[in-house]
Amino acid sequence: MNMRRPPGAGDPLETCVAHGEVFAERYQTVKQLGCGGTGQVYLARDMWLERPVALKVLSPHLSMDQAFVDRFRREAKATARLAHPNIVSIYDLGGDGRGCFMVMEYVDGPTLLRYGPLPPVRAARVAAQVADALGLAHQHGLIHRDVKPSNVLIGRSDQVKVTDFGIAGPVGASDDLVPTGWSMGTPTYLSPEQAVGGVVDQRSDIYSLGVVLYEMVTGVPPFAGDSPESIADQHVHCQPPRFSQLRPDLAAGLEAIVMTCLAKAPADRYQSAAEMRADLLRFAFDQETATGSEPTGEGEAVAATPAATIDGHGNGLPRGRYARPRHPHRRRIRTHAAEVGTPSGTTRRAVRSGLLVVLSAIPARAIRARQADSAEPCEKPGTS
Repeated sequence: MNMRRPPGAGDPLETCVAHGEVFAERYQTVKQLGCGGTGQVYLARDMWLERPVALKVLSPHLSMDQAFVDRFRREAKATARLAHPNIVSIYDLGGDGRGCFMVMEYVDGPTLLRYGPLPPVRAARVAAQVADALGLAHQHGLIHRDVKPSNVLIGRSDQVKVTDFGIAGPVGASDDLVPTGWSMGTPTYLSPEQAVGGVVDQRSDIYSLGVVLYEMVTGVPPFAGDSPESIADQHVHCQPPRFSQLRPDLAAGLEAIVMTCLAKAPADRYQSAAEMRADLLRFAFDQETATGSEPTGEGEAVAATPAATIDGHGNGLPRGRYARPRHPHRRRIRTHAAEVGTPSGTTRRAVRSGLLVVLSAIPARAIRARQADSAEPCEKPGTS
């Protein structure tokens, strides 16, 4: 689900670059690959090195926003330092009268959006590669903030490439640092702390990857609604349907991993992408061993690694084979916007206040009109 473009953004079709245009006397456009809120992406040809590249051109109105351009350049430079086989490489950065542009590695393959539900082992291995990529970014103090299927490319031999760190930011930054009229992240994949405009860290990306993995194996995201505000509200207050309700054939181990990611309190999630990746590889190894398949990748080595971890309060978590929080719904999320716990009237008013910051593309009158008792039916924390 995409947010609406901010006022003055213009129609993407009116800002497309013509076929054959050349940028920086080097990059010649071949065809448009995609169009998003911040600009367009093209397949282009690097005429100097004679290789295909992906060219992202910022929308004209954003290219005129100096604060946005400065951030675009800053995060491009930060991402360019992330040398990892599962992260799309950035080759160049520039600008001219047509706007700012970024030149990236071209991945000849679709995004996860092109796939239906994946077999559990394949989904686990795809998610493990994403977690590996995010782990490196987190080590460099960079949070992606927009992990979603359209930002996960699948190349040959199922090699994953994570792309579009365009709204990435440093660990501990608030999610209200965004141009007026724009949202930070995509509602379907927002973490609860993003939804209320709170401070985020690596565990926010882990939550979003959990949403992606949930959708990879069930075919539907955990939360849906008729508005971005409705979806974001569910991320804060609701529990997703269990796998048994959607796909009873799925192994319980994978559900344990996903539900650990989707814990409302960051302290109840995996504390690092490396923890999540290790459990995904353990699960894949166990499933392949149980079915007599030849284990692939690093599963065998990881399977021998202890799974116990320490939570955010220094308490040992008896997670067993796959991580699962001890009390998944008892802790409450604390953010600068609100203390999010039970869906009380006070909490919902505070959450709405945060949503006005993060989801500012929604007319404020629509949010004010929403009544506290109008939330969509869902399983609330502490009611099961």
